[in-house]
Amino acid sequence: MNGVSQGGAAIMSVAFAYASPQVQYWVELPLPVGATAAALRKAAREALEAGQGTLQVTAAAAQTAGSERAAALAEIPWQGGECGNFGQPIDWQRPLQEGDRVEILRPLQVDPRVSRRNRVAAARRKAPGPWRPVGGPDGGSSGAG
Repeated sequence: MNGVSQGGAAIMSVAFAYASPQVQYWVELPLPVGATAAALRKAAREALEAGQGTLQVTAAAAQTAGSERAAALAEIPWQGGECGNFGQPIDWQRPLQEGDRVEILRPLQVDPRVSRRNRVAAARRKAPGPWRPVGGPDGGSSGAG
């Protein structure tokens, strides 16, 4: 769609996405060539308010907020925060290109390195292996014999 004119301005197609355990929202929008990620965020909010895009909200979140749309409007961080393009961090003022997908990035709940260490420690406790003695706490026999 890049280069298609609409009222004299070149238009490109870009997407906006947000996902959390309670709300998932995705919308593809036409914007003028050179529009920034911040302009897409603003257009995405207007699209959500108008009922455009694909929206999924948990029943509990919708019930708490009164409707799916109200739950999404309340949860999605429309100001500040970090964004990315296909998972790679970018600045909100970065000009977008045809086909870009801007996502609002949420902070990690657990450091991936800590999570891996915990999984390895749990696996070591469960199964015998070269790191865990089989014969007893000291690796030897029970002492009988």
